[in-house]
Amino acid sequence: LGVVVVSALSLVGLLALPILYKVSFEYVLKLFTAIAIGTLFGDAMFHLIPIVCSLLPRPNPTAII
Repeated sequence: LGVVVVSALSLVGLLALPILYKVSFEYVLKLFTAIAIGTLFGDAMFHLIPIVCSLLPRPNPTAII
């Protein structure tokens, strides 16, 4: 069910793209860029916060393999 919903929303977005292009392409482009940057930044923070707070063990650089 989830795959169908996501696919349907993607199809609606694809079909609405020509309409949005004429109406407010610059606004939509800025919105999608902001969402992409926010997603990448949030993902980076979720990976870095446990390391900074020492919740995950840091690798020992002097360990012999």
